[in-house]
Amino acid sequence: MINPLNNNHGLMIAFILIIFTSLFYSSQAGLQEDAFVRVINDLSNGKSLQVHCASKDDDLGIHKLAQNGEYYEFKFGPSLLRNTLFHCDLIWDNKTHSFVIYDQNRDAAQCWDQCYWKIKESGPCRLNSKTNNYDVCYNGYT
Repeated sequence: MINPLNNNHGLMIAFILIIFTSLFYSSQAGLQEDAFVRVINDLSNGKSLQVHCASKDDDLGIHKLAQNGEYYEFKFGPSLLRNTLFHCDLIWDNKTHSFVIYDQNRDAAQCWDQCYWKIKESGPCRLNSKTNNYDVCYNGYT
């Protein structure tokens, strides 16, 4: 014969486990802020810039920045595993240049929630939160 108290006891344990699991995941989600990446056209002589960014999960499409100072911005939730990558194809003068615009291992300590990049012919430069200048520069593209 089935004891109804044992059945209720099992349901109560399952219910408690579900509540603790949902609380754990919602608290993890609350700690995980969105990150913003801004890509700014800083090319000389009024050159337009096409930006095509993607991660392994998301293709953000092609965006045209017609003149100096225009920008494209996107946001996402970085991975708890610290493995989020976004790469961009940057096109001007009919040439494609590639750069990893967000690498969670590289960027999380310097620009966890706001990574601003100026795209120059010589290479991309990231806004340094300590100096408030675009002085974290990379030489060239891949």
